[in-house]
Amino acid sequence: MHGALLQLRGELKGALRDFQRVIELSPERHEGWLDRGLVRGAEGDLQGALADFDHAARLAPDDLEVLRNRGRLRRHLNNSQGALDDLSRAIQRAPDDAQLRLERAATNEARGAWREVLADVDAAIRLRPGDPEVFGLRASAKDHLGDTEGALADYDQALALGKDDAFVHANRANILRDLGRHAESAASWSRALERRPDWIDGLAGRIDARLASNDLAGAVADLDALERLAPQEIGVFLKRGRLRAQRGDVAGARADLTLARDRYPAGHPSKRAAQDALDALPR
Repeated sequence: MHGALLQLRGELKGALRDFQRVIELSPERHEGWLDRGLVRGAEGDLQGALADFDHAARLAPDDLEVLRNRGRLRRHLNNSQGALDDLSRAIQRAPDDAQLRLERAATNEARGAWREVLADVDAAIRLRPGDPEVFGLRASAKDHLGDTEGALADYDQALALGKDDAFVHANRANILRDLGRHAESAASWSRALERRPDWIDGLAGRIDARLASNDLAGAVADLDALERLAPQEIGVFLKRGRLRAQRGDVAGARADLTLARDRYPAGHPSKRAAQDALDALPR
């Protein structure tokens, strides 16, 4: 108990000594190994923490907290399969634990296993229907699986539940772009930029949306702001070239697009985009 209190107060060295004594007195009890592993993890000794969790798992292979914490640590150490093994066994013992579902979803997200992510997030939403973070994760899974309308609905639900941050608005803007709703995409980028005014990626996204919706005046204003923030950014030349092309300045467009094409490294998708834009210019 004393070690746990020290741990809560952030006195990790003292907690580590206390849990070491617990292990010396009762090495057959898994709790001491688990607690010492948690302290070691908090100190940054991840391999030491893993060794303690492994020992705890040998003593209590079905203990929920051992499985939860070792699975979490294995995920942090990029041992995805080990993390999935532990988290899946933990979920078998606690199927209504939404956090376990989300941790397994995050593990599968890192693997790109989006159908598995969606299954766990659906379960988590049934358990925690008012959590905006869960809807944001489900939106990402649906987007990767090609359900853009479903992704948009989930981002809207995340916003309705209070997750009103720049990244949700940005993700929503990208979905609207994919749906061809460019004016709405620009408006969503505007809401993102209200929350992060000097966000270079946000300005770049809104420029594209405004160009696609033929809002040239707005695109010019954003491009001016982007040039002030990142004058040497290659993307500035690509976007300025596209804008000049739309405004009929063929020579200026050609100069910017050529510069962008030549500066992007081989294989970069924007290098191809710059060349395509050059090819589309009048001769």
